[in-house]
Amino acid sequence: MRTIVLDSSSIISLSTTCLLWILKKLKEIAHVRFVIPRKVKEEVVDISLTNPNYQLDGIRILNYIGEGIIEVVDDARIQGFASRFLDLANNLFVARGRSLKLIHYGEAEVVALSKIVGTKNLCVDEKTMRILLEDPIALKRLMERKLHTPIEIRNERLEELKKNYGDFLIFRSAELLMISYRRGVFTDFLAGCGVDGWIRKRFLRGALTSLKLNGCSISRDEILEYVELISKNHSESELSS
Repeated sequence: MRTIVLDSSSIISLSTTCLLWILKKLKEIAHVRFVIPRKVKEEVVDISLTNPNYQLDGIRILNYIGEGIIEVVDDARIQGFASRFLDLANNLFVARGRSLKLIHYGEAEVVALSKIVGTKNLCVDEKTMRILLEDPIALKRLMERKLHTPIEIRNERLEELKKNYGDFLIFRSAELLMISYRRGVFTDFLAGCGVDGWIRKRFLRGALTSLKLNGCSISRDEILEYVELISKNHSESELSS
């Protein structure tokens, strides 16, 4: 069974767009195990339940935890792993003589949990965290443009980051959506729309755009590329049949 660790940003994106249910379908048809650390549960459920603006999302997510679709893993080792990664990440870059805080503790717990459960699969919608793990040098350039100041990188920390955390497979909620579409998760959802390819392209573009507007760090160009890729594959499958 493939295990994917979800961070708060990806869960929030899926919940606020009413797409959280694709996790249940992926668990059923693709045998995916979705796990979160205790801190993520606090962020997406406990804190949400204290604010009327987010209580519905909190209840929706809590229900999925109760059903076992999302598992909360509370392991005593998480704190140690998370603290080390948090220190590494937040002391990687220096600007104007000060270390730049890149991530918060909840994100560090996501990385820690991945180590404990033995998976390389992370679902992260937040841009900084994702680029930090995928390409820290690109993040340095991005931060320099954002802050309009040169940034120093501590090379010993960069080497440690690459050595111990450089082989993750990073998903976003957008990729989970595309995987779900390819696996037929939306077949019943779209049944009343017919087989019109134009409608299905609009569905994909609309769903991906909704994820973008609710926190998923995906560009408009990426959205168009995904839509065209699916459309091309659909046309080729029709020709082959």
